[in-house]
Amino acid sequence: MKSLYVLGGILMIGAASACTQSQPIGPAPPPPLAIAAPAPPAVNPATFDGIYAGSLTSATGPVLTGPSGAGNASKCWEYRRAKMTVRKGTMVMEYPNWKGHILHYRGTVDAAGAVNLRHTNRDGSIAILTAEISNNQLIGSMRRGPCIWDVKLAKQ
Repeated sequence: MKSLYVLGGILMIGAASACTQSQPIGPAPPPPLAIAAPAPPAVNPATFDGIYAGSLTSATGPVLTGPSGAGNASKCWEYRRAKMTVRKGTMVMEYPNWKGHILHYRGTVDAAGAVNLRHTNRDGSIAILTAEISNNQLIGSMRRGPCIWDVKLAKQ
């Protein structure tokens, strides 16, 4: 009977030592998450407030529009002075078209300085100006029909 107690004790010691060995239980834990870089601070669109002045310069050159380029067709003019007012993220740009009529483009600037302006033409088509404001300068392009202009305005 003594041998049974001794044998039982040895078995219990063996079982206890097997339990203390590190055995993986379940899947391994995931690696620690990487810490994301902080987002750049948002700029208040009101920081772009002010009056900007400069020019629209043809990027396409003179192009006749209208039926067969004849009759009372307009052309893509080469250069115009332009002025833009920015207030609390809302923008209005004005410039004279080839007939001397003042056209108004309206739109917004977001916190990153991205500019989107639109003008609805008399025929219902849309003219679009896209640009970016950086270092007190607005640089972009404007498309109206077949014509494209480079836009460069500086804060006054």
